[in-house]
Amino acid sequence: MENLRQTKPDFTEEPVKLYYYRTGGRVAVKLKWNKKTYTYRVGRGREVRLNRGNDRNEYPYIVSVSYIEDFLYQNGVRDEDMWVDPRSIDIFYSFRDKVSINLTPSFVATWWNYDCPDLYRHTPNKYRDTNLLGKPICHFSNKLVEVSFSADYIGDSITEEEVKALTNGYEHTRIYRTMKNVLEAKKINDEAKIAELREKVVQFDKKIQKVIDDHKNEIFDYVKNRYPYRCYWLPEPNQYGYNFHIDDDFGLDCGFIYIQTSDKEYTQNRELLRQIDAYVFPWMNISLPYPTQSVTLKKVQFDKAKEIVQKELGIELYAHMVLD
Repeated sequence: MENLRQTKPDFTEEPVKLYYYRTGGRVAVKLKWNKKTYTYRVGRGREVRLNRGNDRNEYPYIVSVSYIEDFLYQNGVRDEDMWVDPRSIDIFYSFRDKVSINLTPSFVATWWNYDCPDLYRHTPNKYRDTNLLGKPICHFSNKLVEVSFSADYIGDSITEEEVKALTNGYEHTRIYRTMKNVLEAKKINDEAKIAELREKVVQFDKKIQKVIDDHKNEIFDYVKNRYPYRCYWLPEPNQYGYNFHIDDDFGLDCGFIYIQTSDKEYTQNRELLRQIDAYVFPWMNISLPYPTQSVTLKKVQFDKAKEIVQKELGIELYAHMVLD
């Protein structure tokens, strides 16, 4: 039976035809339209050329796949006037200006050498599916990997084959662990198992928080000793239970502290839960005793809290600061 999704729809006039094809290990787009001229952005003229192949009558132009969307927009081509040849390739990958038909070892090695920039999987729109705005765009782009110094984002559509290709030889990295957790999270559809994971994470956070709360006076003393010239005594304890105030104007140092732990079981549980629930963050749900916007005072408090938790529980904490 004919695949009806590949049936060419009715157009009031000849559509702009696109053919995504493989050229070596890379990808380009052959183009046919009813225009005799075109425009392009300054510096990108080399990404558009005449097709000198055997199919030049069917597709007179070739455009770089990394430029095709911008090129069509520059020339006033509407999404609804495009038609992607069903013979087009199924997927391709890109990061920065690098494009590959597959996750080849050389492409992946280059990605790692570039410190793992945002990696995308692209799907030519051969079946005229629409995006969230209802537009049949020329190809869809899904971000597979986004890496930051504090956490990694892995697209939930990533496959085991893609994980294997991206992490072969890099199984010792945080990215590998996160990818494996994404795959594991896909297999968890038992509400009881999810509730168990959530309870383990919550109880672990509470255990850390209790130790910090029980030693808040020790943390207060540590902060006061570090900045005695900034301390002001209050006539009576305030709502937070302490009788002093610290001048926390250290200049442009307002921001946040994100606390995490090297405990493997907890990290695994939280990461699994994070892949299931988008509202779960990679950092712990704990707070320091002295409320302040100053990352300087947050860091001082954390240094002491970290020491106390290590002594009391044998659990190692670490943190990073983000300026607001």
